[in-house]
Amino acid sequence: QMSDNINYGIGLNLTIPIFNGWQVNTNIRNSKLNIENSRYEVDAARKQLYKNIQQSFADASGSLKAYNSSMTAVNAMEESFRYTEQKFNVGMVTTVEYNTAKSQLLNAQSELAQSKYQFLFKTKVLDFYRGIPLTLYN
Repeated sequence: QMSDNINYGIGLNLTIPIFNGWQVNTNIRNSKLNIENSRYEVDAARKQLYKNIQQSFADASGSLKAYNSSMTAVNAMEESFRYTEQKFNVGMVTTVEYNTAKSQLLNAQSELAQSKYQFLFKTKVLDFYRGIPLTLYN
């Protein structure tokens, strides 16, 4: 008797949006704005890259000038120290003056080494921007 009362049914639900509150138009507008924002971001990134490259070039140029200046200073200090050393050997200069001249030479040599490696670093940064792979031994 229970088996005689079984009913079968099928349900179907269909939704057709006739008016969705301009959601599609809003989504299209938002997508267009997102594309435009992305274009502005790319443009800003390009400008920042250009600015970084210009700054790196200026830094490299400045470090080259500093290196050349340090080289000139070392040459002058070497000559000055030679004269001071000759005078010290004949007793015309005190030990304090001799040590001062030697210290000045060492300081100039230290500045030369610093400016040399600063210049090398700045040129490696420029090489990076030029797309040249960074190497440790070049």
